[in-house]
Amino acid sequence: MTKLALILALLTCSNTFAANYFFSEKGGHRGNGKSRSSPLKDIQQILALPLQPGDTVFFERGSTFRGAFSIFRSGSKGRPIVFTAYGEGADPVMAGSILISNWKVTGSGTYSAPVKASVMDVFVNGARQTAARSPNTGFLNIDSGADKNRVYSSVFINATEDFSGATLRKRTIDWAYEMRRVKDLQSGWFSIEPHPLYKDDRGMMVRSDNGTKTIYDLKQGYGFYLDGLPRFIDTATEWANGNKSILLKPAEGIILQGAVVEGTIEAKGISIAARVSHISVEGIMFRQFYEAGIRAATNVKNITINRCGFSNIHVFGISIDSSSANISITNCSVKDILGKGIAVLEPENMLIENNEVKRIGLQPAQGFTGVNGATGISVSNIESKVFQKSRYSNHNIVRNNTVDSCGYNGIRVDGSYNLVEKNSITYSGLTLNDGSALYCFATMPGITHHSVFRNNFVANSVGNTAATPANGIHFNGIYIDNNSHDMLVEGNTSTSHSSSGIVNNDGSYKNVYRGNVIFNCKSGIVFPEWARLGGMFGNVVEGNTVVGLAPDQTLMEWINWLGDKTDFASLRNNQYIHATGSNPFSKVTKQSPENSSLRLSFYDWQKITGDSSGFIVTVRDPVMKNYEPYLLVNRDKQERNMDVSGEQYLNLNGAPVASVQLLPYSSMVVFKKREGRKASPQL
Repeated sequence: MTKLALILALLTCSNTFAANYFFSEKGGHRGNGKSRSSPLKDIQQILALPLQPGDTVFFERGSTFRGAFSIFRSGSKGRPIVFTAYGEGADPVMAGSILISNWKVTGSGTYSAPVKASVMDVFVNGARQTAARSPNTGFLNIDSGADKNRVYSSVFINATEDFSGATLRKRTIDWAYEMRRVKDLQSGWFSIEPHPLYKDDRGMMVRSDNGTKTIYDLKQGYGFYLDGLPRFIDTATEWANGNKSILLKPAEGIILQGAVVEGTIEAKGISIAARVSHISVEGIMFRQFYEAGIRAATNVKNITINRCGFSNIHVFGISIDSSSANISITNCSVKDILGKGIAVLEPENMLIENNEVKRIGLQPAQGFTGVNGATGISVSNIESKVFQKSRYSNHNIVRNNTVDSCGYNGIRVDGSYNLVEKNSITYSGLTLNDGSALYCFATMPGITHHSVFRNNFVANSVGNTAATPANGIHFNGIYIDNNSHDMLVEGNTSTSHSSSGIVNNDGSYKNVYRGNVIFNCKSGIVFPEWARLGGMFGNVVEGNTVVGLAPDQTLMEWINWLGDKTDFASLRNNQYIHATGSNPFSKVTKQSPENSSLRLSFYDWQKITGDSSGFIVTVRDPVMKNYEPYLLVNRDKQERNMDVSGEQYLNLNGAPVASVQLLPYSSMVVFKKREGRKASPQL
């Protein structure tokens, strides 16, 4: 063997032996971390480890590690660098908080404790405390706004206190809260500036002049509140930063000296640097960070996040920046996040599967500033109307996730050739308005297209108009928004929404809506054209079942506020049922001088639309005397056999039904024998 061959052989041999490193909260600085008996304690020591492909960093179960670390080294194909757990007990916890103690009474039920760093969130026995605010609840009214950086409120016209440094949290439009810092107050006018902790989405920086102004105009009738100043503390659970101290008014019955009080000081739990690849994080719990539990920079590849937990984080549970590829986020729990649950920009070949995402964005004007905050799972793009990039989000899968209780959208997936299937999305729109449980959007054609939304269960979208000038509720089940085209929306169940079951919005074209069940929504399937005359065309609506229960509910609406044209879609083989009305279709067009709004019977609807192959059951049909529409649902991941032999069900053809076999995430509309009560879905 030549000398060169020997060297290459030795190098190859040395690289085949992966190293293991161990961390435990019982470890010490004298340990070398190379065995369970000699673990390290401080997770910042990870930066000094000579990590190579195939190495594993183990964190002991039952341990809590306070702090954060960054990953700058990459693994390789088949040999990722792994961060995982060892031992027995509960999964290890990474916490972005410090323990706060040595409390002293300062008066009026308020206590003070020393801290070495500014605190960003406070938790007492695991419960999030309230940043001291004014008013204590609700919003103050914006009486006027100017230049996107000044707000006037007559409440403060004679105020002499110093408000500089306070956070001003305002609703600027139905679908966004924006946060800025108060620069000064003069004669009721608040001058505002960028907030160091709240950064606008990069796609909105142009509209906000790099954050120096708000994205949207500051309009009269919207609302705001202030927080963050020590003098705002006047209610139990409120807190504020003092001079190298934390001030807190605890809840009644809480004795701080015996409580676990934690203050968030770390921004990110694990930071993955740009262009890092082949990293695996598994079985670790992340809590009480400010920006994210895991945050990856641009151009990362082959990142796996599996069976991790994320809770009580201010902005993101998981955040992956633009141009990533081959990301896998699976079997994770993401709960109690103020901003977004899982947020990924412009990924390619990503899998988000089997995650539980709950209670996202439920504190108004907290967590995320600008558009698309309070969203459970967000897959989006940075878009510009000036130019198109060569690559946007594409070929991603979002599947088998449970998303419940979000302030805004449940799941948003933009881009092309994506698959969104078998997700359960319930109770969206709890703090914002004009969104959807399942949503997509594009600023222009060629960005969001050829994706499939299939076999999802979406229910109970709400909408919230607090701090708006009496705006109406608009929150939908499935929303194919502007410029989305060549989409397939198939086999979904969309039920019990405050607005529409499915919306094909202005400028969205050549989309197919097939085999969906829309049940008990204010409106069933809606096509509104309001900005681009003729921009909505070539859509297909076929084989859907649309059911209305209340008199004011419509089954299908065609709306054109620009003209008389309403040939938005071809309609085939749809089934319509309305339990209380006989004119359940709506057509709105622009007439001169006034708009024309018509409520139509099925016969008139057929003449207008050519929907000759569909059929309808209305309140006038004999079956409605003794039966009512009812929704049987399977939200499980497995096929479900339902024995309904004793319940007196009929199928839509009027034949008795004794058993029903439902595929995962599917539903079936039947008629159920009336029992003197209102029909409701079996969820």
